[in-house]
Amino acid sequence: MGYTISNLVIDTGGQAGLFGYTDPHTVVENVTVLNVSVNGDGASVGGLIGNSQSEVTNVSVTGSVSGTGDHVGGIIGFKDAGNISNSNATVSVVTEGDNAGGIGGQNFDGAIDNSWAAGSVKATEDVGGIAGENENLGPNEGIIKRSYATSAVTGQKNVGGVVGRNVGKIDYVYAVGPVSSETGAGGLAGSGFI
Repeated sequence: MGYTISNLVIDTGGQAGLFGYTDPHTVVENVTVLNVSVNGDGASVGGLIGNSQSEVTNVSVTGSVSGTGDHVGGIIGFKDAGNISNSNATVSVVTEGDNAGGIGGQNFDGAIDNSWAAGSVKATEDVGGIAGENENLGPNEGIIKRSYATSAVTGQKNVGGVVGRNVGKIDYVYAVGPVSSETGAGGLAGSGFI
């Protein structure tokens, strides 16, 4: 049992999504967002959450997400903390900035686990089928595991089927979508290490 929201339209500034910001005490679960259209004039734009520090589990998003700044994702724009698990996104993600992903624009801390992304992702730099950038600077190293992407991924630099720029960990992941970049392209990661 869960919640379904259909045909949601959001056109606003940064930290845009069904939830603009969720704190570490929040759990978002069992939510389906169908045919969403989110446009954020700024950074941290997501189909579900713009800026997340929370636990997110068993969510599904379809539709389109666009922004003018960095950190744009199908589910979460900027994942500052917490985990995403058992979730999926079939979304067209487009931004004029950097750090765009089918699930998260940037995974700064915590896990993306047992999740998948389809659709397309287009940005300038650090562009991935699952996450634009996977970091290791938080208290819990960023990790993408047991997940996959079929997204078409396009950018100018650091473009990967799973993650654009990886300095965290990736485990048991795969990608089958096309990847296009002027420099730094990879089936799994556009740059960094795996």
